[in-house]
Amino acid sequence: NVIELDSMGFKIDTSDIHGKGIFATKDYTVGEYIGPMRIEQNRTILGRYTNHGHDPNVKAEKVNDAIIMVATKPIKGCIGGQNGDEILIDYEHTFKLSTED
Repeated sequence: NVIELDSMGFKIDTSDIHGKGIFATKDYTVGEYIGPMRIEQNRTILGRYTNHGHDPNVKAEKVNDAIIMVATKPIKGCIGGQNGDEILIDYEHTFKLSTED
């Protein structure tokens, strides 16, 4: 059950890490904005389905009342019908960020 969000640059699909995950449908460069994880107190699709990784390729940043996701490494999108890289984040850093005032 793939959920296509190609116009947003990612999709939801089955993850080898845990349940569902977010996969890049386009290439991202270091520092590139991927999307919001949380707007005010509401989690977005990225906030709900991004899995934790020991070697994350994105980080969370607080911007006003939102927490956004930014690439920290090059991320490859879909090629030839294969999933692109799974987008992975450090849950501990993100949790600390989300609880700051």
